[in-house]
Amino acid sequence: MTLTVPPRGEYQTFLFSEPAYDLDALEADIAVLGVPFGQPYGIRAVHHDHVNGPEAIRRASDRVVRALHHYDFDIGGPLFMGRDIRMVDCGDVRADPYDLMGHFHRTEEAVRRILGAGALPLIPGRVHTNTNPVQADYEGGGLVTLI
Repeated sequence: MTLTVPPRGEYQTFLFSEPAYDLDALEADIAVLGVPFGQPYGIRAVHHDHVNGPEAIRRASDRVVRALHHYDFDIGGPLFMGRDIRMVDCGDVRADPYDLMGHFHRTEEAVRRILGAGALPLIPGRVHTNTNPVQADYEGGGLVTLI
């Protein structure tokens, strides 16, 4: 069973990074992982739009940079400061609205594989229900930064 799937929609990767859906063969410094899911607080929130967060962030990244080597006035140089950093987009965790716990377990396993490959997981989105399965893999592993 696959943990991730290609993002739906027009924008397939964050900042035009290379797609890398096979987490067992991951070679990257930074791995973007979409978690298009959020558990609603109640029936009125069932139709929430959290599932579209990763896609919206990938779309917005198109306006941030067209090439990683271009000069960025905000950081005073090119993105990644000219270092040889490989960023890939692992797609989205495969979601199933009828299997909430399965989604959390797939998220944990995907993050575990990214960390096991020595990459920094970058999880774009805004819903706090994804924080717990992501943080579970950092136990004893140092600091976690939430933005």
